Amino acid sequence: MPLYWSATFAQTNKKDQSFKNTTLAVPIEKAFDKTVDYLQANEMFISTMDKQAGFIQAKAFMKDRKVLSAKMGDRYTFNFILRPDEAETSLSLNIYVEEYNFGGDVKSRSYYYEDKGILKDKNTYQNILVALQDAVKE
Repeated sequence: MPLYWSATFAQTNKKDQSFKNTTLAVPIEKAFDKTVDYLQANEMFISTMDKQAGFIQAKAFMKDRKVLSAKMGDRYTFNFILRPDEAETSLSLNIYVEEYNFGGDVKSRSYYYEDKGILKDKNTYQNILVALQDAVKE
C-alpha cells in the first residue's frame, strides 16, 4: 500500500460519517426486502444484491437539463450495507458519482464519464435515509 494512500485514508477516516448511517426499526430480513422495494419504486436500477451479506448496489442517472452544456448528467451508484442489530437493522449508505460529458465536434464527438468520487452532500444522504425509514414503516 503506497504511503500516500494510507495517509489519505487515515485522514479521511477521522471525518464524521454518521450522516451516512441510520437504524431501521425492523429485523434485517424485512429491512432488506423493504429497501429493495423502495429502490424499485424510485426507479433505481439494482445491479447487485446479496441478502445473506446484507448488500445492495443500485444505480440511477440524473439528466442535466442545461441546454448549452457539455455535461449530460450524473450517474449515481448507491451502496447499501445492512447489518442486524438485535431486533433492528443498522444501515449505511455510500454514494459514488460520475459526471457524464461529451466533447469534440459533430463528426468526432466523444462521450465519457468523469470520476467525481464519493458524494459528500449530507442533505442527499439524509433525504434518502429518511425516505427509506418511512418506506420501511409501511
